[in-house]
Amino acid sequence: MNSSSSRTFNKSKRRFALLLVLLPVVLHAQAVLPLRVGFYSSNNCKDPPNAALLHFDGRNLNGAHSAFCRDKVTRLGTHAYRLEESCPAEQQAKSAAAYPISSLRRLTAISATSFSLVDNGNENLPMRYRFCGIALDGHSSF
Repeated sequence: MNSSSSRTFNKSKRRFALLLVLLPVVLHAQAVLPLRVGFYSSNNCKDPPNAALLHFDGRNLNGAHSAFCRDKVTRLGTHAYRLEESCPAEQQAKSAAAYPISSLRRLTAISATSFSLVDNGNENLPMRYRFCGIALDGHSSF
């Protein structure tokens, strides 16, 4: 092996070692929720009000008023996740100014089809949601 190929080989080894060191950081940066894609309700599934529905698209957990919001998911423990929801500027009333919104929520996955969700500041009021299917009569995917 000549010195040029030896340097190339060592450079490749260093890059691979750096990748192995950084891999856990990258994996921790954006966790994936262990939930089935579809609708979840904190009420019944037969005729739930919009306020009780959330839709999980595989990346984001959105309600009727948060369709354009995006979640940054961080794994906190075995079944616990922090969701940092960022929403674009949305005007709530005709004369009100539009501001981007950001909120924190904590999700505890009970199974692949149920979870509890706590909004930041409402630690004593977890809402439990259960899977209702990938489609519901009268409801689209928001």
